[in-house]
Amino acid sequence: MRKRITANVILLILPTVVLAGAFRSPEYPNTRAEPMEQRLDRFLITGQVLDENRQPVAGAYVAAHPDSLHGKLPMATTDNQGRFSIPVYKTGPWTITANKPAQGYPIMSSFYYPLAESVPKVIVKEDESPPFVKVNLLRAAKLNVRIVNQESGQSMHNAQIGLCRIEAPRFCHRQNIAVRNGQFEVLVPLAPILIQISAAGYEDWYIRDNNDSAPKPLLASSSATTELNVFLKKGDSGSASLEAPHPYSPPDGTELFHYPRLTRLEWLAVPGAATYTVEVDVCLGGYPAQKECRDPRPLIGLKVPPMAGIQGTSYEFSFLGNQPGRWRVWAVDTLGRPGRKSDWTTFFYRL
Repeated sequence: MRKRITANVILLILPTVVLAGAFRSPEYPNTRAEPMEQRLDRFLITGQVLDENRQPVAGAYVAAHPDSLHGKLPMATTDNQGRFSIPVYKTGPWTITANKPAQGYPIMSSFYYPLAESVPKVIVKEDESPPFVKVNLLRAAKLNVRIVNQESGQSMHNAQIGLCRIEAPRFCHRQNIAVRNGQFEVLVPLAPILIQISAAGYEDWYIRDNNDSAPKPLLASSSATTELNVFLKKGDSGSASLEAPHPYSPPDGTELFHYPRLTRLEWLAVPGAATYTVEVDVCLGGYPAQKECRDPRPLIGLKVPPMAGIQGTSYEFSFLGNQPGRWRVWAVDTLGRPGRKSDWTTFFYRL
């Protein structure tokens, strides 16, 4: 069963990608964490992945997240009974996530799982039996999206989707989309969400009844694929009433050598701003001489603080690896309208 939605300017969305290559995070296929030559995986975490009906999920991807990643992200795949065993390299607390996008179970980020208690945590202890944990997945809805240039009628191949939960507006998900035929699928939670579509040289798009109305939320159904035809109009993005913030720390091109990679972003206040939204990308990297951001991907994850609804003019987060990153920021007024986005500011971690 499919239901179709058409609007004057519509949305883009993000395919969920899982790669399990060596030294690659499933959430960040471009990430290169440092190899740990002397690491010994002498501890275990065991468990079982269950669906919303408490039935085993076979073939699910499972990952163990330490407080601070330094090396390969420990991963496993569930067997026919949904069970897994993950070797880990140290004692202490670990957060366990699972996903199987092909069956409608997305990566366990704060956008899909906004309640911290819904994501299991375990503590590995010396000389004790491996901890056993049950991971309960939540099914998501599917959107089938087609993006079109409103003037030419041609499919568009590059854009960005921004999704925010209505009941928890600080929890958003942003992702760049590059597709061949202008059409793609994305998983969204079974909760009202606000959708923003952005593309360079085009007006930002929201679902509206008309051009003057406030953005409308979308509630997708798990029983049907929702089809969205998105027509983007050329023009400036953002509200003309709010200027772009000026980022000042870290300055563009800054090289950083500290570990852990706690990063603080700062910008100047914008008159009329109620809150701010930050966007952080992880770039393909790991090369000491690299001076650019290649193949950027939005920073996501359970431990990434919410990037929307920021009250002050700073934002702190832990970066992933020895590679480049970039960020930008924009103001949001009291009616929820976004202002102009700042230029991208790039930084480089060398340690």
